[in-house]
Amino acid sequence: MKSVVAGFQKHSMRRFSRCSTSKTNSPGSMDQLDQFHEYCGIVVKLAVVVCLVSILQGCYPLVGVIKIQGDDEQQLSGVWESLKASSDLQPVRMLYIHGMGVYRSTNYVQPFASRLTQKLGLTLKACEKIPLQTEAKPPQFNGQLSHASISICSYVDSQKRTLLLYTVLWSPLTEGIKKAVLGYDSAENYVDDRAWLSKRMKKDVMNDSLSDPLLYLSPKYQLKLRLVMRQAICVVASRNDSCATLTPTIPVGQQNSAGLFIVTESLGSTMLYDVLREIYKEQVGLKEAGKKLISDSVAHYMFANQLPLLCLGRYSDAPDSEGWSCVTGVGTTKKDDGAELRDKRFRIVAFSDPNDLLSYPLEKQQFKDFAESNSVTVTNVLLHVEKWALVPGLAYPHTAHTGHRENADVLQIIACGITNKKPGECKPTPTLADEFRPFHH
Repeated sequence: MKSVVAGFQKHSMRRFSRCSTSKTNSPGSMDQLDQFHEYCGIVVKLAVVVCLVSILQGCYPLVGVIKIQGDDEQQLSGVWESLKASSDLQPVRMLYIHGMGVYRSTNYVQPFASRLTQKLGLTLKACEKIPLQTEAKPPQFNGQLSHASISICSYVDSQKRTLLLYTVLWSPLTEGIKKAVLGYDSAENYVDDRAWLSKRMKKDVMNDSLSDPLLYLSPKYQLKLRLVMRQAICVVASRNDSCATLTPTIPVGQQNSAGLFIVTESLGSTMLYDVLREIYKEQVGLKEAGKKLISDSVAHYMFANQLPLLCLGRYSDAPDSEGWSCVTGVGTTKKDDGAELRDKRFRIVAFSDPNDLLSYPLEKQQFKDFAESNSVTVTNVLLHVEKWALVPGLAYPHTAHTGHRENADVLQIIACGITNKKPGECKPTPTLADEFRPFHH
Protein backbone atom coordinates (compact mmCIF):
# COMPACT_ATOMS: atom_id res chain seq x y z
CA MET A 1 0.00 0.00 0.00
CA LYS A 2 2.80 2.39 0.93
CA SER A 3 4.59 1.71 -2.37
CA VAL A 4 1.40 2.41 -4.32
CA VAL A 5 0.84 5.65 -2.45
CA ALA A 6 4.48 6.65 -2.89
CA GLY A 7 4.30 5.98 -6.62
CA PHE A 8 1.10 7.99 -7.02
CA GLN A 9 2.59 10.80 -4.96
CA LYS A 10 5.71 10.87 -7.15
CA HIS A 11 3.59 10.87 -10.31
CA SER A 12 1.40 13.70 -8.98
CA MET A 13 4.39 15.83 -8.01
CA ARG A 14 5.85 15.42 -11.49
CA ARG A 15 2.54 16.72 -12.87
CA PHE A 16 2.67 19.58 -10.40
CA SER A 17 6.21 20.41 -11.52
CA ARG A 18 5.07 20.60 -15.15
CA CYS A 19 2.18 22.86 -14.18
CA SER A 20 4.31 25.22 -12.13
CA THR A 21 6.93 25.61 -14.86
CA SER A 22 4.47 26.17 -17.72
CA LYS A 23 4.54 29.59 -19.40
CA THR A 24 1.48 31.74 -19.69
CA ASN A 25 2.11 32.23 -23.40
CA SER A 26 1.63 28.54 -24.17
CA PRO A 27 -0.02 28.02 -27.53
CA GLY A 28 -3.74 27.53 -27.61
CA SER A 29 -6.81 29.50 -26.83
CA MET A 30 -7.68 31.14 -23.51
CA ASP A 31 -10.22 28.40 -22.85
CA GLN A 32 -7.53 25.79 -23.18
CA LEU A 33 -5.29 27.79 -20.85
CA ASP A 34 -8.07 28.04 -18.25
CA GLN A 35 -8.66 24.29 -18.51
CA PHE A 36 -4.95 23.72 -18.13
CA HIS A 37 -4.80 25.86 -14.98
CA GLU A 38 -7.84 24.05 -13.60
CA TYR A 39 -6.17 20.73 -14.27
CA CYS A 40 -3.03 21.92 -12.46
CA GLY A 41 -5.13 22.94 -9.48
CA ILE A 42 -6.70 19.48 -9.29
CA VAL A 43 -3.30 17.82 -9.50
CA VAL A 44 -1.93 20.02 -6.72
CA LYS A 45 -4.90 19.18 -4.48
CA LEU A 46 -4.48 15.48 -5.19
CA ALA A 47 -0.77 15.72 -4.37
CA VAL A 48 -1.57 17.38 -1.05
CA VAL A 49 -4.16 14.71 -0.22
CA VAL A 50 -1.73 11.92 -1.10
CA CYS A 51 0.94 13.49 1.10
CA LEU A 52 -1.48 13.75 4.01
CA VAL A 53 -2.59 10.15 3.55
CA SER A 54 0.98 8.91 3.42
CA ILE A 55 1.78 10.89 6.57
CA LEU A 56 -1.13 9.32 8.38
CA GLN A 57 -0.06 5.88 7.15
CA GLY A 58 3.41 6.19 8.63
CA CYS A 59 5.47 8.96 7.09
CA TYR A 60 7.33 9.64 10.31
CA PRO A 61 10.33 7.34 10.63
CA LEU A 62 11.40 6.36 14.13
CA VAL A 63 15.16 6.40 14.00
CA GLY A 64 17.64 6.14 16.80
CA VAL A 65 20.81 4.39 17.85
CA ILE A 66 20.44 0.98 19.45
CA LYS A 67 21.16 1.30 23.15
CA ILE A 68 22.84 -1.73 24.74
CA GLN A 69 23.33 -1.40 28.48
CA GLY A 70 24.19 -3.85 31.22
CA ASP A 71 26.60 -6.58 32.29
CA ASP A 72 27.35 -7.97 28.82
CA GLU A 73 27.22 -4.73 26.87
CA GLN A 74 30.85 -5.07 25.74
CA GLN A 75 30.96 -8.72 24.75
CA LEU A 76 28.40 -11.52 24.45
CA SER A 77 28.62 -14.56 22.19
CA GLY A 78 25.73 -15.48 19.91
CA VAL A 79 24.39 -18.71 18.50
CA TRP A 80 27.14 -18.92 15.90
CA GLU A 81 29.88 -19.44 18.51
CA SER A 82 28.06 -22.45 19.96
CA LEU A 83 27.04 -23.72 16.52
CA LYS A 84 30.67 -24.00 15.43
CA ALA A 85 31.20 -26.71 18.04
CA SER A 86 27.94 -28.55 17.31
CA SER A 87 27.21 -31.78 15.44
CA ASP A 88 24.23 -33.97 14.68
CA LEU A 89 24.95 -35.90 17.90
CA GLN A 90 25.53 -32.77 19.98
CA PRO A 91 23.30 -30.03 18.53
CA VAL A 92 22.67 -26.49 19.60
CA ARG A 93 19.13 -26.26 20.98
CA MET A 94 16.78 -23.30 21.01
CA LEU A 95 13.50 -23.07 22.91
CA TYR A 96 11.01 -20.52 21.55
CA ILE A 97 7.86 -19.57 23.50
CA HIS A 98 5.36 -17.05 22.12
CA GLY A 99 3.66 -14.39 24.20
CA MET A 100 0.18 -12.94 24.41
CA GLY A 101 -2.00 -12.82 21.32
CA VAL A 102 -3.69 -15.26 18.96
CA TYR A 103 -1.52 -17.95 17.34
CA ARG A 104 -3.07 -21.00 15.70
CA SER A 105 0.04 -22.97 14.76
CA THR A 106 3.76 -23.02 15.35
CA ASN A 107 4.13 -21.28 11.98
CA TYR A 108 4.24 -18.02 13.93
CA VAL A 109 7.97 -18.62 14.28
CA GLN A 110 8.46 -18.77 10.49
CA PRO A 111 9.84 -15.21 9.97
CA PHE A 112 12.29 -15.66 12.83
CA ALA A 113 13.39 -19.19 11.92
CA SER A 114 13.84 -18.43 8.23
CA ARG A 115 15.90 -15.29 8.74
CA LEU A 116 18.02 -16.65 11.59
CA THR A 117 18.92 -19.94 9.91
CA GLN A 118 19.79 -18.21 6.65
CA LYS A 119 22.05 -15.87 8.61
CA LEU A 120 23.70 -18.91 10.20
CA GLY A 121 24.03 -20.77 6.89
CA LEU A 122 21.64 -23.57 7.86
CA THR A 123 19.08 -25.52 5.86
CA LEU A 124 15.87 -27.06 7.18
CA LYS A 125 16.20 -30.84 7.40
CA ALA A 126 13.04 -32.08 9.12
CA CYS A 127 10.23 -31.15 11.51
CA GLU A 128 7.99 -33.07 13.86
CA LYS A 129 5.14 -31.93 16.09
CA ILE A 130 4.17 -33.29 19.50
CA PRO A 131 0.69 -32.52 20.90
CA LEU A 132 0.80 -31.48 24.56
CA GLN A 133 -1.88 -32.54 27.01
CA THR A 134 -3.40 -29.98 29.33
CA GLU A 135 -5.97 -32.10 31.12
CA ALA A 136 -7.77 -35.43 30.71
CA LYS A 137 -10.23 -33.69 28.41
CA PRO A 138 -8.84 -30.66 26.53
CA PRO A 139 -10.97 -27.49 26.47
CA GLN A 140 -13.46 -27.11 23.64
CA PHE A 141 -14.51 -24.13 21.55
CA ASN A 142 -17.27 -24.39 18.95
CA GLY A 143 -17.26 -28.14 19.39
CA GLN A 144 -13.54 -28.51 18.59
CA LEU A 145 -10.82 -29.65 20.98
CA SER A 146 -8.05 -27.16 21.68
CA HIS A 147 -4.54 -28.54 22.00
CA ALA A 148 -1.20 -27.01 22.79
CA SER A 149 1.84 -28.40 20.97
CA ILE A 150 5.58 -28.25 20.58
CA SER A 151 7.39 -28.61 17.26
CA ILE A 152 10.98 -29.75 16.83
CA CYS A 153 12.75 -28.65 13.66
CA SER A 154 16.34 -29.54 12.80
CA TYR A 155 18.57 -27.28 10.69
CA VAL A 156 21.96 -28.39 9.36
CA ASP A 157 24.79 -27.24 7.13
CA SER A 158 27.31 -29.08 4.96
CA GLN A 159 29.60 -29.66 7.97
CA LYS A 160 26.78 -31.25 10.01
CA ARG A 161 26.49 -28.31 12.36
CA THR A 162 23.01 -28.71 13.80
CA LEU A 163 20.41 -26.49 15.41
CA LEU A 164 17.26 -27.94 16.98
CA LEU A 165 14.45 -25.40 17.29
CA TYR A 166 11.73 -26.23 19.83
CA THR A 167 8.65 -24.04 19.31
CA VAL A 168 5.89 -24.01 21.93
CA LEU A 169 2.29 -23.19 21.03
CA TRP A 170 -0.06 -22.50 23.95
CA SER A 171 -2.41 -19.89 22.41
CA PRO A 172 -5.17 -22.39 21.41
CA LEU A 173 -5.83 -22.91 25.12
CA THR A 174 -6.87 -19.29 25.61
CA GLU A 175 -8.37 -18.29 22.25
CA GLY A 176 -11.69 -20.03 22.82
CA ILE A 177 -12.46 -18.51 26.20
CA LYS A 178 -11.37 -15.05 25.01
CA LYS A 179 -13.83 -15.27 22.14
CA ALA A 180 -16.56 -16.60 24.39
CA VAL A 181 -16.19 -13.78 26.91
CA LEU A 182 -15.07 -10.85 24.72
CA GLY A 183 -16.19 -11.84 21.22
CA TYR A 184 -19.43 -9.83 21.36
CA ASP A 185 -17.31 -6.67 21.43
CA SER A 186 -16.56 -7.19 17.72
CA ALA A 187 -20.24 -6.88 16.74
CA GLU A 188 -21.04 -4.27 14.13
CA ASN A 189 -23.06 -2.04 16.45
CA TYR A 190 -19.89 -1.56 18.53
CA VAL A 191 -17.18 -1.63 15.87
CA ASP A 192 -18.86 0.71 13.37
CA ASP A 193 -18.77 3.62 15.81
CA ARG A 194 -15.05 3.30 16.53
CA ALA A 195 -12.30 5.26 14.84
CA TRP A 196 -9.96 3.15 12.72
CA LEU A 197 -7.02 3.28 15.12
CA SER A 198 -9.20 2.73 18.19
CA LYS A 199 -10.80 -0.29 16.50
CA ARG A 200 -7.43 -1.84 15.72
CA MET A 201 -6.05 -1.20 19.20
CA LYS A 202 -9.16 -2.53 20.93
CA LYS A 203 -8.93 -5.82 19.02
CA ASP A 204 -5.16 -6.30 18.73
CA VAL A 205 -4.02 -4.90 22.06
CA MET A 206 -6.95 -5.43 24.42
CA ASN A 207 -9.20 -8.29 23.25
CA ASP A 208 -6.57 -10.53 21.62
CA SER A 209 -3.46 -9.72 23.68
CA LEU A 210 -3.84 -8.10 27.10
CA SER A 211 -6.61 -10.60 27.84
CA ASP A 212 -3.99 -13.37 28.04
CA PRO A 213 -2.06 -12.06 31.09
CA LEU A 214 -5.37 -11.35 32.79
CA LEU A 215 -6.51 -14.91 32.06
CA TYR A 216 -3.14 -16.22 33.26
CA LEU A 217 -3.79 -14.63 36.65
CA SER A 218 -6.80 -16.94 37.02
CA PRO A 219 -5.63 -19.87 39.18
CA LYS A 220 -7.44 -22.45 37.02
CA TYR A 221 -6.06 -21.27 33.69
CA GLN A 222 -2.64 -20.64 35.17
CA LEU A 223 -2.42 -24.35 35.96
CA LYS A 224 -3.38 -25.28 32.38
CA LEU A 225 -0.66 -23.08 30.90
CA ARG A 226 1.96 -24.06 33.44
CA LEU A 227 1.44 -27.72 32.58
CA VAL A 228 2.29 -26.91 28.95
CA MET A 229 5.55 -25.27 30.11
CA ARG A 230 6.39 -28.29 32.29
CA GLN A 231 6.05 -30.60 29.30
CA ALA A 232 8.09 -28.27 27.09
CA ILE A 233 10.94 -28.15 29.63
CA CYS A 234 10.89 -31.94 29.83
CA VAL A 235 11.00 -32.29 26.01
CA VAL A 236 13.89 -29.83 25.64
CA ALA A 237 15.89 -31.51 28.40
CA SER A 238 15.38 -35.03 27.04
CA ARG A 239 13.63 -34.90 23.64
CA ASN A 240 11.36 -37.70 24.69
CA ASP A 241 7.72 -37.98 23.63
CA SER A 242 6.77 -39.41 27.03
CA CYS A 243 7.11 -35.88 28.39
CA ALA A 244 3.76 -34.95 26.81
CA THR A 245 1.71 -36.34 29.69
CA LEU A 246 -0.23 -34.88 32.59
CA THR A 247 2.64 -35.77 34.93
CA PRO A 248 5.82 -35.38 32.85
CA THR A 249 9.05 -36.74 34.31
CA ILE A 250 12.46 -36.57 32.69
CA PRO A 251 13.67 -40.00 31.48
CA VAL A 252 17.11 -41.39 32.10
CA GLY A 253 19.70 -40.28 29.56
CA GLN A 254 19.42 -36.56 29.06
CA GLN A 255 20.33 -35.12 25.70
CA ASN A 256 23.86 -33.88 25.01
CA SER A 257 24.00 -30.31 23.81
CA ALA A 258 26.42 -27.77 22.40
CA GLY A 259 24.44 -25.09 24.22
CA LEU A 260 20.86 -24.00 24.78
CA PHE A 261 19.34 -20.66 23.81
CA ILE A 262 15.94 -19.57 25.10
CA VAL A 263 13.72 -17.04 23.32
CA THR A 264 10.53 -15.92 25.04
CA GLU A 265 8.01 -13.26 24.13
CA SER A 266 6.17 -11.10 26.71
CA LEU A 267 3.94 -13.38 28.82
CA GLY A 268 5.98 -16.41 27.77
CA SER A 269 8.89 -15.22 29.94
CA THR A 270 6.74 -15.08 33.06
CA MET A 271 5.21 -18.48 32.36
CA LEU A 272 8.65 -20.06 31.98
CA TYR A 273 10.07 -18.63 35.19
CA ASP A 274 6.93 -19.42 37.17
CA VAL A 275 7.24 -23.07 36.13
CA LEU A 276 10.97 -23.18 36.87
CA ARG A 277 10.23 -21.78 40.32
CA GLU A 278 7.54 -24.43 40.77
CA ILE A 279 9.63 -27.44 39.76
CA TYR A 280 12.68 -26.29 41.73
CA LYS A 281 10.63 -26.94 44.87
CA GLU A 282 10.02 -30.54 43.87
CA GLN A 283 12.14 -33.41 45.15
CA VAL A 284 11.24 -35.66 42.20
CA GLY A 285 9.86 -35.19 38.73
CA LEU A 286 11.19 -32.27 36.71
CA LYS A 287 13.63 -30.64 39.12
CA GLU A 288 16.59 -32.17 37.26
CA ALA A 289 15.12 -30.99 33.94
CA GLY A 290 14.87 -27.44 35.27
CA LYS A 291 18.45 -27.54 36.55
CA LYS A 292 19.62 -28.84 33.17
CA LEU A 293 17.72 -26.06 31.36
CA ILE A 294 19.53 -23.46 33.47
CA SER A 295 22.97 -25.07 33.34
CA ASP A 296 22.86 -25.67 29.56
CA SER A 297 21.68 -22.16 28.75
CA VAL A 298 24.08 -19.85 26.95
CA ALA A 299 21.63 -16.94 26.87
CA HIS A 300 17.97 -16.17 27.43
CA TYR A 301 16.56 -13.58 25.01
CA MET A 302 13.40 -11.86 26.17
CA PHE A 303 11.21 -10.00 23.69
CA ALA A 304 8.84 -7.33 25.07
CA ASN A 305 9.39 -8.43 28.64
CA GLN A 306 6.41 -8.15 31.02
CA LEU A 307 8.01 -9.60 34.15
CA PRO A 308 8.00 -6.42 36.28
CA LEU A 309 4.35 -5.72 35.46
CA LEU A 310 3.15 -9.23 36.26
CA CYS A 311 5.30 -9.32 39.40
CA LEU A 312 2.77 -6.94 40.92
CA GLY A 313 0.57 -9.99 41.36
CA ARG A 314 3.07 -11.25 43.97
CA TYR A 315 3.43 -7.93 45.77
CA SER A 316 3.95 -7.94 49.54
CA ASP A 317 4.57 -5.14 52.03
CA ALA A 318 7.64 -6.85 53.42
CA PRO A 319 10.78 -5.60 51.62
CA ASP A 320 12.51 -8.98 51.99
CA SER A 321 9.60 -10.96 50.63
CA GLU A 322 9.36 -12.55 47.20
CA GLY A 323 6.96 -9.81 46.14
CA TRP A 324 9.83 -7.44 45.49
CA SER A 325 11.50 -9.81 43.05
CA CYS A 326 10.33 -11.12 39.70
CA VAL A 327 12.13 -14.46 39.80
CA THR A 328 12.63 -16.39 43.04
CA GLY A 329 13.25 -20.00 43.91
CA VAL A 330 15.18 -20.63 40.69
CA GLY A 331 18.92 -21.26 40.54
CA THR A 332 19.17 -21.38 44.33
CA THR A 333 22.51 -20.85 46.04
CA LYS A 334 22.50 -23.90 48.32
CA LYS A 335 25.68 -25.96 48.06
CA ASP A 336 23.80 -29.16 47.22
CA ASP A 337 22.29 -27.66 44.07
CA GLY A 338 25.34 -28.53 42.02
CA ALA A 339 28.53 -26.71 41.10
CA GLU A 340 27.34 -26.13 37.55
CA LEU A 341 24.80 -23.56 38.81
CA ARG A 342 27.37 -21.66 40.86
CA ASP A 343 30.18 -21.61 38.32
CA LYS A 344 28.18 -20.72 35.22
CA ARG A 345 26.35 -17.44 34.80
CA PHE A 346 22.82 -17.30 33.47
CA ARG A 347 22.82 -14.56 30.83
CA ILE A 348 19.66 -12.60 30.10
CA VAL A 349 19.22 -10.17 27.21
CA ALA A 350 15.97 -8.14 27.25
CA PHE A 351 14.86 -6.46 24.01
CA SER A 352 12.44 -3.56 24.48
CA ASP A 353 10.87 -1.01 22.13
CA PRO A 354 10.49 2.39 23.88
CA ASN A 355 7.00 2.67 22.32
CA ASP A 356 5.81 -0.71 23.61
CA LEU A 357 3.34 0.07 26.38
CA LEU A 358 3.71 -3.41 27.90
CA SER A 359 7.47 -3.90 27.80
CA TYR A 360 9.89 -3.17 30.64
CA PRO A 361 13.69 -3.20 30.86
CA LEU A 362 15.12 -5.53 33.49
CA GLU A 363 17.23 -5.00 36.59
CA LYS A 364 19.45 -7.61 38.19
CA GLN A 365 17.80 -7.37 41.61
CA GLN A 366 14.57 -8.62 40.05
CA PHE A 367 16.23 -12.07 39.87
CA LYS A 368 16.59 -12.68 43.60
CA ASP A 369 18.41 -16.01 43.82
CA PHE A 370 20.60 -15.49 40.78
CA ALA A 371 21.56 -11.97 41.85
CA GLU A 372 22.48 -13.01 45.40
CA SER A 373 25.04 -15.48 44.09
CA ASN A 374 26.17 -13.13 41.30
CA SER A 375 25.33 -15.93 38.85
CA VAL A 376 23.17 -13.84 36.50
CA THR A 377 24.00 -11.13 33.98
CA VAL A 378 21.31 -8.78 32.69
CA THR A 379 21.69 -6.72 29.52
CA ASN A 380 18.99 -4.44 28.09
CA VAL A 381 18.72 -3.69 24.37
CA LEU A 382 16.52 -0.70 23.56
CA LEU A 383 15.60 -0.31 19.89
CA HIS A 384 12.72 0.66 17.62
CA VAL A 385 10.93 -2.50 16.53
CA GLU A 386 8.10 -0.37 15.13
CA LYS A 387 9.90 1.80 12.58
CA TRP A 388 7.11 4.27 11.82
CA ALA A 389 4.83 6.57 13.75
CA LEU A 390 1.23 6.75 12.51
CA VAL A 391 1.04 10.41 13.45
CA PRO A 392 3.58 12.59 15.27
CA GLY A 393 3.98 11.17 18.76
CA LEU A 394 2.10 7.88 18.23
CA ALA A 395 3.66 4.55 17.23
CA TYR A 396 1.39 1.56 16.88
CA PRO A 397 1.94 -0.31 20.16
CA HIS A 398 0.94 -3.76 18.87
CA THR A 399 3.77 -3.88 16.31
CA ALA A 400 6.16 -2.48 18.90
CA HIS A 401 5.25 -5.41 21.12
CA THR A 402 5.23 -8.25 18.58
CA GLY A 403 7.71 -7.24 15.86
CA HIS A 404 10.93 -8.48 17.44
CA ARG A 405 11.07 -11.79 15.59
CA GLU A 406 11.42 -9.97 12.24
CA ASN A 407 13.77 -7.18 13.35
CA ALA A 408 17.19 -7.33 11.68
CA ASP A 409 19.12 -5.99 14.69
CA VAL A 410 17.49 -8.46 17.06
CA LEU A 411 18.37 -11.34 14.73
CA GLN A 412 21.94 -10.07 14.35
CA ILE A 413 22.48 -10.02 18.12
CA ILE A 414 21.03 -13.50 18.58
CA ALA A 415 23.11 -14.91 15.73
CA CYS A 416 26.38 -13.07 16.32
CA GLY A 417 26.23 -11.62 19.81
CA ILE A 418 27.30 -8.20 21.10
CA THR A 419 30.61 -6.40 20.60
CA ASN A 420 31.37 -3.00 22.15
CA LYS A 421 27.72 -2.08 22.73
CA LYS A 422 26.79 -2.95 19.15
CA PRO A 423 25.40 -6.01 17.34
CA GLY A 424 28.29 -8.36 16.69
CA GLU A 425 29.57 -9.63 13.36
CA CYS A 426 30.07 -13.24 12.32
CA LYS A 427 30.58 -15.00 9.01
CA PRO A 428 29.04 -18.45 8.94
CA THR A 429 29.85 -20.82 6.09
CA PRO A 430 27.59 -19.79 3.16
CA THR A 431 24.83 -22.32 2.61
CA LEU A 432 21.78 -21.98 0.44
CA ALA A 433 19.06 -22.12 3.10
CA ASP A 434 15.52 -23.20 2.33
CA GLU A 435 12.49 -21.21 3.34
CA PHE A 436 10.84 -22.48 6.49
CA ARG A 437 8.26 -25.08 5.44
CA PRO A 438 5.09 -24.67 7.47
CA PHE A 439 3.18 -27.55 8.97
CA HIS A 440 0.05 -28.75 7.24
CA HIS A 441 -3.00 -29.39 9.36
